[in-house]
Amino acid sequence: VSIMKNGQIMCGGAIISPRFIITAAHCFLTPNAITEKSCLGKKVSNKACYHPPEVFQVGVLSPNGLRQAIQVVKIIAHPQFSVDGRVHDIGLMKLNKPIKCGTMSSPICLPQKNKNKYGRNLIVAGWGRYSDKPAEKKMLEGKMTQVKNGQCLARGESSSKGRRYLCAVATKTNQKSCFGDSGSAIFSKFGDKYFALGVTSFGLSRPNVLCSLDKPAVFTKTYPYLKWIRKYVKDIPRA
Repeated sequence: VSIMKNGQIMCGGAIISPRFIITAAHCFLTPNAITEKSCLGKKVSNKACYHPPEVFQVGVLSPNGLRQAIQVVKIIAHPQFSVDGRVHDIGLMKLNKPIKCGTMSSPICLPQKNKNKYGRNLIVAGWGRYSDKPAEKKMLEGKMTQVKNGQCLARGESSSKGRRYLCAVATKTNQKSCFGDSGSAIFSKFGDKYFALGVTSFGLSRPNVLCSLDKPAVFTKTYPYLKWIRKYVKDIPRA
């Protein structure tokens, strides 16, 4: 799905139940949050660092391919999310009405166990853009390959932090997650079901930019946060 702020696409997300979207917590931040002292530190505890939920809408594809906007009524950032280190970069959005599930919009499964495997083929989808082109009006998919987390950890970062990351590189030009893809799911098929293994967090090419094809992108794994997600979402699809 696309996440819009005042009607403009600015992030992506994935449906995990008729009323909830999973995305990246940094999609909720105000422009001043990255410099405001009260928003920096080990975790973001100041509500003023986040936009109010009423500025957000979620764009869902209808069976005829048109995008329907649904109002967001609540945003839930992980309580340990940090702007500084971009850790625990995961969040939930509650909608004012349930999504009518169909072939174009249905909940994706979340892994019940760690499905970590280097070399695995992954798919990332979103309404993002490549280079300086404007955001696409249709959803794009790109293929990526999971690589070792050491390629995504900054110098001096601990491997324990990396256990909450999924690190992947693009397999073809213009197929890496890009600007507007923050929060979009990276997923893979197991059996006959698709699982959201992570949400797009950041790239290593330049701060907050995900378009460089020679650098890996970082995704916040969903599995380590399943217990936290279940506190709010009671109807996650059973895998």
